[in-house]
Amino acid sequence: MKPLSLLLLFATVGLLLAPTQSRAQDTPDLELGDEVNYPWTFSTTEGGFGSGSVEDQSSHVLTVPVSIWLRRLTDGRKLGLRLRLTGVIGYQDFERLDEFKVESLRFGGLFPGIEFMIPLSDRSMLRPFADIGIGLTNSEIEELLLTTFGLRTEFVFPWKRWELGLEPRVQAGVSWANTELVDDEYVMLTARMDARYPLGFQIGGETPDVGAYFEPGYFLNTLEFTGVGGTRESIEKQYEIGVTIGFREQAPKIWFVRVPRIGVGYRFGDGLTGLRIRIGGDRATRLPLP
Repeated sequence: MKPLSLLLLFATVGLLLAPTQSRAQDTPDLELGDEVNYPWTFSTTEGGFGSGSVEDQSSHVLTVPVSIWLRRLTDGRKLGLRLRLTGVIGYQDFERLDEFKVESLRFGGLFPGIEFMIPLSDRSMLRPFADIGIGLTNSEIEELLLTTFGLRTEFVFPWKRWELGLEPRVQAGVSWANTELVDDEYVMLTARMDARYPLGFQIGGETPDVGAYFEPGYFLNTLEFTGVGGTRESIEKQYEIGVTIGFREQAPKIWFVRVPRIGVGYRFGDGLTGLRIRIGGDRATRLPLP
């Protein structure tokens, strides 16, 4: 995806964050804090659409990452470098939280960053990354600074015609705002495991493949959410299972954009559930066809 697509996406942010008439006008303001975990909501590590619900809250987030090579992994280079630019828009729904009496909390943000590509072998790679940017909401928050950083690792293994992958990852997010109630952070460990099988035909001269994945995750610091009546929901473990489709070696181009890998997954665990549609964000380490 090119910067033009990102600009078109963020042409809607003004409308998204514009003040709207709400039945909450004569009620107390939303009490922020554990009710909204901004670093988790604004996470920049996965592209696509995600929805999730906990108790009486739900969120819907569209994340659009753009990567530009500054130094490609060619000619035996041992270090690659990519510039990242991620846009996030969405909303968090509190309609059933009687004590808040607000319809939704809308938000958007633009997060530049950098990612290093460090091959360990032809079947493994380290990918440290860091993004930082400004988030915007239609709440009373005037300044919201967020950062996401971490380390992705990739290991691939051949098995007959299958490509097996293991991707351990540690990532963290931190927010700072003009109110301490919104200062928050999370640290999460995940380990995605997947298996991909090439199909027996070609598209644009390249071989497509299909795969399935399972990704367990654990929060080192528990995420807290508040439901009706002040009940608390603690999130420590998350799991995701899904299917993907893409290309085994290099995806063909449509105009000037390479076809991204597409995935559909379902998240569950500790009361937080939701659907995720993944677009791009695939591992860089791939095996050639046997």
